[in-house]
Amino acid sequence: MQVFLPWILVYLSLYLLQGGGGSGVVGLLSNMRAYLWIPVTQSAYRRVSTELFAHLLDLDHSFHLHRKTGEVRTSAFGSAEASHTSCRAALPIITLLCSWF
Repeated sequence: MQVFLPWILVYLSLYLLQGGGGSGVVGLLSNMRAYLWIPVTQSAYRRVSTELFAHLLDLDHSFHLHRKTGEVRTSAFGSAEASHTSCRAALPIITLLCSWF
């Protein structure tokens, strides 16, 4: 039994780092990755939103007069959501590339 005890402990510790494997438990490494990615997504979202708002303010007055109510708002929130989605899609790709190198 003492021969197997270190191997069992190594297996259990690696299992906890990886995650529960289908049981809905997210592992420590996955949580750390998500936590470290939060500032990146918030910064990108804030930058896109600020630049979009500045661009909308720089447009001519006639541009805003010829738009329907809510049309600019809908397109603005759509582009901000696209930015958020692209950041969420880039996370697995970046981690995969980092693990290769």
